[in-house]
Amino acid sequence: MTIKYQNEAWFIALKEALQTTSQAKLAAKCGISGTAVNQVLKGAYPGSIENVAEKVKGALLKQSVVCPVLDVITTDICASHRNKGFMPNNPMRVSLYKACQRCLNNPKADSHE
Repeated sequence: MTIKYQNEAWFIALKEALQTTSQAKLAAKCGISGTAVNQVLKGAYPGSIENVAEKVKGALLKQSVVCPVLDVITTDICASHRNKGFMPNNPMRVSLYKACQRCLNNPKADSHE
């Protein structure tokens, strides 16, 4: 079976990492579920492949971006912060939440200034 992203670096890295660790451990390292890893490998993942790819690229390939709040971070950490909700009792989370809403690294940003 051919998977449209099977030749992409992140997918190859995912498959290679599974030769030395379990799906559950690899999923935890990437910040996704074991089920998601299994479905991605089968080409049957119903969610956003771009989101999975971003997390795998950060966790396994150490791809980084410049965060307006945290400076240089890997894409998996960026995605993790971006997907957290607003927390008014934590000043860092307030700063991150506000920055993420307009950040160029956020595919769902309100506006790219």
